[in-house]
Amino acid sequence: NVGRFFQYFSSERELEGLCRACGLVGFTCQRRGTFIMISATKPL
Repeated sequence: NVGRFFQYFSSERELEGLCRACGLVGFTCQRRGTFIMISATKPL
């Protein structure tokens, strides 16, 4: 369940760190209330 996943990573810093740990770059995050949209890309 994706909702449960994001309960553990609630801060932008934590989400960015997770993306970096997975080798992703170009992290961006938008938050509207409890909705969080993130974007990151796999390097070429």
